[in-house]
Amino acid sequence: MRYLVAIVVSIALIAALSFSIDQMGRTLHQHIRQGLLAAKERGELPADFDLESEMFTDFGMELSESDMFRAGIVDFWMAYRAFLIPLIVILSLSIARCFPATGKVSKTSASAPIPVESQDESSP
Repeated sequence: MRYLVAIVVSIALIAALSFSIDQMGRTLHQHIRQGLLAAKERGELPADFDLESEMFTDFGMELSESDMFRAGIVDFWMAYRAFLIPLIVILSLSIARCFPATGKVSKTSASAPIPVESQDESSP
């Protein structure tokens, strides 16, 4: 049962990561597109600049540090997700293996109780 829970948790984590990174990539793409449209309207880009085909070429637009960081996260996930997804599952199963199954009584817990010494109220 604990391995089933570990698999479900890892699937949920992978789905959440995939969704959030995909959303981050879409937001970044939209931000770059809006910046290019504004630059084209100001005349900073050539009139024949095709926004769709040349969007990811070196066009001289400066990106903020946070945009560069987000682009790095998206690129990292896309490049290494074939390695990261099994790693998440393996880590989840390893954590599940470290915890004992619940509902089972082990032999050590069924041992005789340890006697507690009673203290007399008259002793100081």
